[in-house]
Amino acid sequence: MKKSQRSFSAGELDPALRERSDLEQFSAGLALCENFIVRPQGGVYNRPGMRYVGQLADSTKKARLIPFQFNVEQTYILEFTNLQVRVIADGAYLPVSAVDPTIFTLTTVYTEEEIFEIQYTQTADTMTIVHQDHPPAELTRTGTYTFTLSGIVFQAAASRIPAAPTLLAVGTGQGTEQKTYTYVITSTDLNGVESLASPETSITTLESSNTAAVQITWPVVAGTEYYTVYRDTGQGNQVYGAVGYAKTELFNDFNLNPNVSQTPPTNNVPFVDPVVDYPGVVGLYQQRRLFANTPKQPQTFFASQTGVSNSLRSSTPLRDTDAITFTIAGRQVNEIRHIIDLESLVIMTSGAIYPVSEGSDFVLTPYTVSARAKTYVGASNVRPVVTIDSVIYVTEKGNRLRDMINNKEVPGDGGTDLTIAAFHLFTGRSVVEMVYAHEPYGIVWCVMDDGKLNAMTYNKQAGMWAWHRHVTDGFCESIAMVTEDRRDAIYILVRRTINGVEKRYVERMETREEVIPEDAFFVDSGITYSGVAANVISGLDHLEGRELAVLADGNVVKNMIVAGGSITLPRAATKVQLGLGYESTLGTLGVNIGDTRDYGTVKNVAQLHVSMFQSRGGFVGPSVDQLVEIKPRFDSDGYDTIHPKTYKTTINIRPDWNSNGETIFQQKDPLPCAILSITPDFDMSEEQ
Repeated sequence: MKKSQRSFSAGELDPALRERSDLEQFSAGLALCENFIVRPQGGVYNRPGMRYVGQLADSTKKARLIPFQFNVEQTYILEFTNLQVRVIADGAYLPVSAVDPTIFTLTTVYTEEEIFEIQYTQTADTMTIVHQDHPPAELTRTGTYTFTLSGIVFQAAASRIPAAPTLLAVGTGQGTEQKTYTYVITSTDLNGVESLASPETSITTLESSNTAAVQITWPVVAGTEYYTVYRDTGQGNQVYGAVGYAKTELFNDFNLNPNVSQTPPTNNVPFVDPVVDYPGVVGLYQQRRLFANTPKQPQTFFASQTGVSNSLRSSTPLRDTDAITFTIAGRQVNEIRHIIDLESLVIMTSGAIYPVSEGSDFVLTPYTVSARAKTYVGASNVRPVVTIDSVIYVTEKGNRLRDMINNKEVPGDGGTDLTIAAFHLFTGRSVVEMVYAHEPYGIVWCVMDDGKLNAMTYNKQAGMWAWHRHVTDGFCESIAMVTEDRRDAIYILVRRTINGVEKRYVERMETREEVIPEDAFFVDSGITYSGVAANVISGLDHLEGRELAVLADGNVVKNMIVAGGSITLPRAATKVQLGLGYESTLGTLGVNIGDTRDYGTVKNVAQLHVSMFQSRGGFVGPSVDQLVEIKPRFDSDGYDTIHPKTYKTTINIRPDWNSNGETIFQQKDPLPCAILSITPDFDMSEEQ
């Protein structure tokens, strides 16, 4: 009998689903998918290796990797560690200058204990960083080799506030009654930032008219685009309205009506007045910079003035562009944990998710802001990821992932539990960090608290979320993603034990598109030698004493141990890929007929018909201790280096009568292995 599995698009399934052949996912599921990646087309490919970038300056301290992306071509990884930052660009540490190879280091205020608590957002070459124990700061790229870190200066400097104006009654035709006129002036700079009001000045004179005016003059304020003149609306009631604008330092008020819908901005020095209360969350939305979750106001967010990200000023009455302070009223105190721009503003708290309403014009203003809970499944502190049209977040307990589309047409759509079919990968564990790599395969990568990686190939439109697990000879602690060379490059911080000493390395996951055997990179913490034919390959101090997986000119070389930072090949090679080896293992769910014949019977798979894609080698069998090698060489190869091939083959495997008819695939060598379909040829008999 034969039964084909032509797709693995459901990924690894929870053992609790082993009897659920009625589920659609079952026919495309796997019992084990370790160090294999499920691609959106349904095939499985052993994961590429991780290239060694460098060691932390102090491996006894933890570090966190944070992406810094100016545009699609200028991207960096920020290596935050205890009180300092180093910068990685295109797989190498950024030097001090083009002529000084010393690694650039920036001093910070963030300790080892705080780096995983900071939140950030970025616009152009400025990243805003917040932590509840420190004032909000900006990390700015100021040059090719230069980054700076400084506290945010909120509002305009005092030097931009105009001096008190001078008043003079001019013209003829005044009224008969005495009246007191009081004025203040503001200056607006080229960026549209309006200053606080000047000191007020009053004049008592006969009433102004169309021909008699109060002339207002004031000293010049450098850097001003225009001035706004405000007048008190009554006899000293301190309510000012705009009466006009001036490009120069003179204005004549011919008894103009004050516009009380436009008043001078009021001063607001956030987070320090009246007490220190720094935010722990930051985001961007509709030209506003938002801060949230201060220790004393955990449910409140503060949005800057529109287009003026360093101003939290407002006026009386409020203008549409004024800063916004909004507190979410919930059934309990749930701190704000994330601010997401997803069609509209989404506020994620520890107890619920709140899309923020913006009124019928879909513009966030002090008058239109409101919030209504969409789902009462709260979010953890792990930074969510935004895919094409949805957000994926870790729930408050840290061990489930959910997605959510902010669909105004379906107000109650709280999203999907993405871990339910593979919850065994999260039981007793929690997510530490998470990133989404859209290119090339749309994969969410999760660093778990046990140092392993859980990954999910995610395609919302196709209804696909396929889990696969990944391990390395070490402990993964942090992960980040930036765009490099038309792909989303994954950087991982790994703690490895080298000669009995713990080392922390930054490594970058490589691409997996090569079909030339010499270029295959399936080693971790690896390097590449390329040059004249050589036996001795050096530059391996970071792997001292470790046995390596080696691919020399496309041929596997075994039993290579690093001594003195180098290895000696038995045969000289011009291109060598070498690093720590890893095994990629795939386990099928077995043969399931889908009716009562699955009970009380045993199955024996004698042959497998397998469709391989750009592969070379591998092993297969009913269990890990009964594997046979997949024929690596074809007659057409002759004695040349074997190239990866796309082919179909029939493999005779060792017989093993069992109730499931499961099959194990394994790639032990640093070579490509990809499986498109499996068709077991099996016998079935009643259980004795």
